[in-house]
Amino acid sequence: DDSQILFFTCATGFYEGFVIPYIYFAEKSNPNSKFEFIVNNADKFIEENQIALKWLENNIQVKPVFRNRDEISIKPRMENSMRFILQPKQRAKRVYIGDVDIMILENISDWHKPIFEAGLPYSNIIRPNSKVLTNKIARGMLIIIPKTAV
Repeated sequence: DDSQILFFTCATGFYEGFVIPYIYFAEKSNPNSKFEFIVNNADKFIEENQIALKWLENNIQVKPVFRNRDEISIKPRMENSMRFILQPKQRAKRVYIGDVDIMILENISDWHKPIFEAGLPYSNIIRPNSKVLTNKIARGMLIIIPKTAV
């Protein structure tokens, strides 16, 4: 499916609490999406959230993939940077790398469509009225994966 998106992000420690609502809202705005998360301990996360995960599977047909943060030998200074180092295990035409604490309430493909129509394989939105350089880039990047890589 050319419109399918894989939401790929890191949710360790405190941020693990955002995973379930993130999945729910992202899927409601982007139907038929896939989800993959880097967490502290995948087995423990699944065990502690089994009721909510079962609800997501039964009600919106989402079965996310969870990975252990220890999969990577390189330890970046900021743990959430692992999402830019690890390659997702799942495949989709588009991969959205974002922050788990930013709820997705819009269709990501529609939001980034003008950039892709211009021929670029990635899109990162500039925040309006940002005065600090580090705050100019929105906290999400959508990438088109070439057909040869899917």
